[in-house]
Amino acid sequence: MLECRVHYDCERSYPRRFGSEPALFERQASPWAAALGDRMEEVFPGVMDTAATAVGFLNGCLILDGPANRGVIYIFHAKAALHVPATIWKLAFVFVCLAMVGKNRLLAHGAGIKRRRGGGGYLFLGRSGAGKSTIAALSPGETVLSDDATLIEAGEDGFIIHATPFTQVGIARERPRRWRLQREQLRRIVFLHQAARTRMTPRDRRYACMELLADHVHGYGLMEASLKRRAFEFCHALCGAVPAADLYFRRDGGFWEFVAA
Repeated sequence: MLECRVHYDCERSYPRRFGSEPALFERQASPWAAALGDRMEEVFPGVMDTAATAVGFLNGCLILDGPANRGVIYIFHAKAALHVPATIWKLAFVFVCLAMVGKNRLLAHGAGIKRRRGGGGYLFLGRSGAGKSTIAALSPGETVLSDDATLIEAGEDGFIIHATPFTQVGIARERPRRWRLQREQLRRIVFLHQAARTRMTPRDRRYACMELLADHVHGYGLMEASLKRRAFEFCHALCGAVPAADLYFRRDGGFWEFVAA
């Protein structure tokens, strides 16, 4: 369904590299960026002409051809530092985030948990430090599909959450066979807040949609206009179909009696 090629350029060295957060690449921003763009055209002829989005990160640049669901990642040397594995990992993740939107799916910055015995699926959202990994750790009897990047798909009978390899903890751990096939019907979207007392309040779907789109859709700020529209339409439909709530919780497993009620 998707294709992304990687080229590691051993023939060129540049005086600088990109920053530590993915950012849109602007070819006309500087002579360095212009030289980088020219070199990428040499390596991947014609790819800049059909590019919907170009994203720079550390020692690399991702160029995405959205309609064709293809991408290329160009890795280069820089005098400042060389971080090849981190660059490939992050840009491959960004490629998946952007390409999934064209497949009517989104990667959400949240913990997706599948409850045992047909208990349904739950998506826990929050900014860094809100407690997504804590929620996953406090659910030992449940199946954690991801604690950081859960895939949401619009299905015929509702919305489904899927397992992904993207995680904050245990990135190198072995997973059960056929792990990638783990999925569950989404029953509730939960926005996390750590508190001294556990309680939960319903959230209006409009405000759920606003926060989901602005803060929890991976790669939203890197999308071009047509992808942003598709992401908005997806979130609008999702929050209209799946109830949302704010969970104020203590660091214990008692939150499940509120969430799954």
